Amino acid sequence: MTTTTSGLRTGGTAATTAATLVPSGAVRENDALKPSLKGLKEAAQNGGASSTMFLPAAGTRYDAFAFSYHTGLAKEMNLKGIKEGQTVKGHIAINISGHATGGRADQLAALAITKLAGQGIDLEKATAKNDKLFAGLYKAAQSAGWSGDATLRAEGLPEVKITADELSKFAASDDGKWAANDALRRQFAMTNTYNVRVTLPNGERLELRNVARNKPDQAEYATSIPVEFPAMKGNTVVEAWPTGSAEVAGYVEARRYHVHIGEEHFYSEKKGAEAAEKYMDAHPEIRWAARAARPNSNAAYEAEEADLAKHHVSPPPFPYADVA
Repeated sequence: MTTTTSGLRTGGTAATTAATLVPSGAVRENDALKPSLKGLKEAAQNGGASSTMFLPAAGTRYDAFAFSYHTGLAKEMNLKGIKEGQTVKGHIAINISGHATGGRADQLAALAITKLAGQGIDLEKATAKNDKLFAGLYKAAQSAGWSGDATLRAEGLPEVKITADELSKFAASDDGKWAANDALRRQFAMTNTYNVRVTLPNGERLELRNVARNKPDQAEYATSIPVEFPAMKGNTVVEAWPTGSAEVAGYVEARRYHVHIGEEHFYSEKKGAEAAEKYMDAHPEIRWAARAARPNSNAAYEAEEADLAKHHVSPPPFPYADVA
């Protein structure tokens, strides 16, 4: 196995060149790219798991569908008007894993930020300078050890002393838990790199490894990655994930696309809905929200969720429009 200078790793019979995934020129941005990045950023900051959007280049006609978490179903995309032998271009939009739980270093960094705020030093405001100061503070927190009192020293900031007792109380509070998780999210946003894998219908696998954020000098909760790959009839699998994460397997609903080229290979929304109806028929023990007297009410969804949890049943595999 080898790695090209552009970060594309290849190996075995699926060997490729970097040029097959790295765009040969500029990729026209889909109108949905910026709103998608904004939504992914907000989702990560609010504790959402890392998710992926594949947004074909502007001018590309397509339909895209997604499925509820726990269905185990990847997203489906039909590319219209694309012929075999042409090139598919677009952007991967991806965010950090916002649902990770902060540990001692994150708790120390978060409490230190709280203490500094009491001195009139606000590190929470998102600026390049604050991110640099946060990086130094976080490094000091990581070096503070796993127990006992801690003294954090970071360039450009006053020394911060934290006792084991006050850290314990802070970590046990709701505000402290959120602040520690937020510190970890910020650390991810300042250090994350990302990976993209495209598996073509003929089995060729194209990969980009450890792709840097768009703004490596500051926190970035959502990143866009331009890609291109050859159009082949059939099902092309597009996947992306943050380096060091659980990759795709644990959350295929948000990190994998089946991209279909050629009308005979298109995903059928109608057949997908029919499959979901049959699935509900097979589980009469569930008070399905779609079949409730008031299907769009909160009570209907709460009843369905309670039944799904009680009977260990997955959500119905109804296809719905992907965010794009």
